[in-house]
Amino acid sequence: MLLAFFLTIAFVSYLFTGYADQSVVETVSGTGLKESGQEAENWLGLFGAWLSHIFINDLVGVGAFFVIPILFFTDKNRV
Repeated sequence: MLLAFFLTIAFVSYLFTGYADQSVVETVSGTGLKESGQEAENWLGLFGAWLSHIFINDLVGVGAFFVIPILFFTDKNRV
């Protein structure tokens, strides 16, 4: 359930800050997150920008928002 909440914040933030974070995320790919020392505008920082960039830009596009309810309801049925 926390993962679904985290992804929601990261994806919504990506809609507002994705253009500004694109160059930051692309330069991080070769060095790693911590070693890059760069700052992102995403509300969850560099990791949120990187994760949302992978989901939305590289994998499934805006359809990544459908992953959130799947994670939420899958986790809820376990308990």
